[in-house]
Amino acid sequence: MPTSPAKFTGFSAETLRFLLELAQNNRREWFNERKAFYKETVEGELRRLVLSTSAALAKKKIPLSTEPKKAIFRIYRDTRFSADKSPYKTNLGAVFNTGGKPGSGVLYVHVEPKASFIAIGFYQPDQLGLTRIREAIADRWKEFKSVISRLDRAGLVLGGSEVLKRVPRGFESFADAECAHYLKYKSFVVSRRLTETDLRSPELPAKLTLFASEGLPLLKFGWTALGRQP
Repeated sequence: MPTSPAKFTGFSAETLRFLLELAQNNRREWFNERKAFYKETVEGELRRLVLSTSAALAKKKIPLSTEPKKAIFRIYRDTRFSADKSPYKTNLGAVFNTGGKPGSGVLYVHVEPKASFIAIGFYQPDQLGLTRIREAIADRWKEFKSVISRLDRAGLVLGGSEVLKRVPRGFESFADAECAHYLKYKSFVVSRRLTETDLRSPELPAKLTLFASEGLPLLKFGWTALGRQP
């Protein structure tokens, strides 16, 4: 009889200490000496977080469930085009989505001592996707305004990694419209900080699931704009 996967019980002090020490010793020799610990303990705890959160999301019928193999980001950095040749990331990351790219609407968890957070939304969608979301905002402004209000009530502020100084080409007729500010966004994301207490808690999957439910109106609006049926 198959056994159920182990539940997430919180990130251990040893895992958080590993990330702190990795930031100070970002070298292959140091990491290789501790690779077994990383694979078994650090990555193991992250896998359990993904599994427990995916189960909670499915129970709430939030279409973001995934599996660790697809969700977890590799710890190895791509240094080919970077001046920083540090070989490893100093954070853990996992993404929950419906099988698309970050620009197609995702829930993301970032674990980094003193800089941990969760985020949900559409991060740097491709040009076609970005245009479709902007068109939806302009054409269905009242609906999008309602989404913003629901996010506000949850204490979430819509932001973007980059914001244009002017409305983009093709949207000049909306330059003075109420929606103009949001047409300048290149990403549509809300986030919330995670404390060390959050990371150590077995209730972290529930916290992620609640956050996902609060951000779901944004995802649904964007999915409709992109013509997706998750």
